[in-house]
Amino acid sequence: MDKFKATSLAVVYAISLFITVLLIAVSVGDTLRGKELSVAVIVIGVFFGFISFYLKRQIARSKDDVIENNTLNMAVSNGGFVTAFEIAAHHSLRLKDVNRYLQKCCESGICEKRYTEDDLVEVFYFKASISLDAKKTSKPKSDV
Repeated sequence: MDKFKATSLAVVYAISLFITVLLIAVSVGDTLRGKELSVAVIVIGVFFGFISFYLKRQIARSKDDVIENNTLNMAVSNGGFVTAFEIAAHHSLRLKDVNRYLQKCCESGICEKRYTEDDLVEVFYFKASISLDAKKTSKPKSDV
């Protein structure tokens, strides 16, 4: 996702969250003063609350998409081998987010976790990332 779209989503999210909190505060204040709640205030509050929730999910998804794309591109470039640190460093991503994504990939079987000889660094191997020669010499499943 490009920076403009991400920034736009974040701004709209912040505004809708602010309006939701403001409407809740007004509703509580009116209730404490003994005024009846306006149906319009409730409907608008629910509407902006829904928008806030939806945008927060969209922002999280867009982050995951960026991490996935960068991870897979780097895995293809490196013969299937990547580390969380190199992905985060080369693509200006948070190491914690990249590591979380790679752990989910391991749990779902997309990649396998390996360790360097001194067991200090986790290396993730994406088995589906193969060379062009391996693709050209591939055979139908019935021949294997």
